[in-house]
Amino acid sequence: MLSRVADEVANHTGVVWTNVISLRREDAERLGYDSAAQWQALLRSRVELLCENYKIDSRNLKWYAAFHNESHHPHVHLVVYSTKPSEGYLTKKGIEAMRSAYAHDIFRQEFMSIYEKKTKQCEALKEQADKSLLFLMRQIQHGVCHNEKIARQIKLLSERLDRTGGKKVYGYLKADVKAVVNGIVDELAGEEPVAACYRAWLESKNEILRYYKDTVPELPSLSEQKELKSIKNMVIREAVRFGQGYLHAEEEGLPEQEEVLEESATDTDWRETDVESGGDRYGVPEVFSDDLPTDNMGRSVRGESDTRDGEHNATEYYADWTDTYQEARGYLYGTPETESDAEAAYEIMREEAEKGNAYAMHDMGKIYAQGIFVEPDQETAEAWYHRSLTAMFAVEQEKAEAFRLFLRSYRKGNPYAAYELGKLYEEGRGTERNQEKADSCYHAAFLGFLNLEKKAKDDTLWYRIGSMYLHGIGTEADEVQAEKYLTLAADYGNPHAAYQLAKLYIRQETDRLRREPEEIPDHEKIKKAAAWLRKEAEEGNPSADYALGKLYGDGILTARDMDKAFFHLQRAAAAGNVYAQSRLGRWYLEEEYKNIPQAVHYLTMAADRNHDLAAYRLGKLYLAGEGIPKNAELAIGYLEQSAASRPVPDGVKAYAPSGEYHGRGCDGQKAEQQPDGD
Repeated sequence: MLSRVADEVANHTGVVWTNVISLRREDAERLGYDSAAQWQALLRSRVELLCENYKIDSRNLKWYAAFHNESHHPHVHLVVYSTKPSEGYLTKKGIEAMRSAYAHDIFRQEFMSIYEKKTKQCEALKEQADKSLLFLMRQIQHGVCHNEKIARQIKLLSERLDRTGGKKVYGYLKADVKAVVNGIVDELAGEEPVAACYRAWLESKNEILRYYKDTVPELPSLSEQKELKSIKNMVIREAVRFGQGYLHAEEEGLPEQEEVLEESATDTDWRETDVESGGDRYGVPEVFSDDLPTDNMGRSVRGESDTRDGEHNATEYYADWTDTYQEARGYLYGTPETESDAEAAYEIMREEAEKGNAYAMHDMGKIYAQGIFVEPDQETAEAWYHRSLTAMFAVEQEKAEAFRLFLRSYRKGNPYAAYELGKLYEEGRGTERNQEKADSCYHAAFLGFLNLEKKAKDDTLWYRIGSMYLHGIGTEADEVQAEKYLTLAADYGNPHAAYQLAKLYIRQETDRLRREPEEIPDHEKIKKAAAWLRKEAEEGNPSADYALGKLYGDGILTARDMDKAFFHLQRAAAAGNVYAQSRLGRWYLEEEYKNIPQAVHYLTMAADRNHDLAAYRLGKLYLAGEGIPKNAELAIGYLEQSAASRPVPDGVKAYAPSGEYHGRGCDGQKAEQQPDGD
């Protein structure tokens, strides 16, 4: 066999590439790569990787490998060539891609913990950037900014944005305006709290690179990091507010942040709706692969599900905040309505853990470690922690399998698979997050959908194309084209398109009236939008109820009707819409509609769903004892929840308003006073 391969390679007239993939002895033994079988399985699973990076058609690819179990570095020699001598070439980028892919396969478990740490550090960096930026904006507002360069750049950006039409979002701006934003972001990165967070995030990023690279890149500028694009939009937000003469006050930013959060969440409704088929519990729709039959439009034909909605097969792992898990946590930690109940927490948590919920397994470990209802048992605790880790690893592997199947179907030209692959790249599920690849997949999907749309009248395709135009996914944002395709789909009876079109009309008219208050709204558009929303609301869409409640409550485009506003928001809140719950809680705190028990009811619902601003308002209520019994422990619990979720705006205390005390002691006792600025 070896002599035949040697002759074949020696007589080949084209390029032959030889590679060595090597591991340290300790890593090879620990990970099972001290045997030929493990290397063989790895290389066979990655044949498509060779085709992609050597630019060789799979029908022409030839590869051979030999395993050498050297004492200090077990390794394989990999020979690659094409039976078509003129075919194939390898770039530096291709080499890096292969090194990365093999490293991610071999060191998968180590990378999982690093990625988890990196994600947390990324969020901490964004939070610190937001907090530092708000601090600088307050200084600029008072004319005493310690960073004069940022002050000048913010004023310049504010003037430029004032003369810029359309959405004030980074992706929509002209190159020269983007350059100003980038300059501010890089200057912000020089602020020490931001710089420290940025260094920590980069260190985690480089920790992965060191597994398969001898050197790591020098410190790149913050504005070059695609994963941190949201910081650029933070800068734009503050520059716009500065131009509008916005003043930062005691509860500065809360209503505005709420509007932004609500708008960004409802803007992604269309992406959460799987218009072809149901999705699995990770939000990944049915996989398109060679193993699945497809219809004449290239979509998978789905069979009957093995489990009912909301149920999990006992042999499967999952990681969900299910109703049962939330109930168990309520008993474990207590809620404003119920005290903790160790026995109930143990029984319900164990039941959920046995079903396969990795989160519940981790809490079972904590129950045994701390001796909650049971005798402390470190060995059993460790066993539960191990099961939780195993379950989380299985969940990650399932995502990786979805990624692999989508990738295979995408390479065969399936636009639906291209779209789903884009989501996986964008969110870092089943693969490393890569916005550049995500954009490429989205663009391929968009072109594929346009091509399919020419062949048939399909309202779901019109809906997808319209939504992609609307949100600038896979193409430049174009509201005219978005309206055209969404209208086609809505006229064909597509309820999702009607809902998106209604929100588009409302946003367009609201923005226009805010810019030109003397103008008259387009009543035909508003009438259509309200009719679509009412129809959707009657069909049980809580987002439509929320949109109607907001429409009637704002009173900008229609006559203000608080009876209708409360009706629709209460119905949305009852159906679980967290933004309706939070808004109702806020309204019931206002003098005109003040009802503290109702405010507490709705804010608690929202806080239980991790709405940080609802938790903040609840914390202040319990701290002040306004209309409810004063409860310092609950107050601090909610305020800490809010502070942990995202930074409280500068000027708002994370734990207590100025002059009050932070402590877990009895009500009325002094504890450690929070210094100004904490």
